[in-house]
Amino acid sequence: MTEDGRRVLELLAATPNGASEALLLARGFSRGVIFELLQAEYVTKRPERTPASCGFRRSRPGNPR
Repeated sequence: MTEDGRRVLELLAATPNGASEALLLARGFSRGVIFELLQAEYVTKRPERTPASCGFRRSRPGNPR
């Protein structure tokens, strides 16, 4: 296992609810490292939920926004 792989596992061990792929990528881990951990079955992946509001707003009829 690579040093980055160990660092990912340490980060995940410290977060009870896991971490999103986006967070791991933002911390500088490559998709390759994440994939290797998935292949070795050290980690599992579950679908990530996106909040319904996700920054977009629906305009109301008659509202130019």
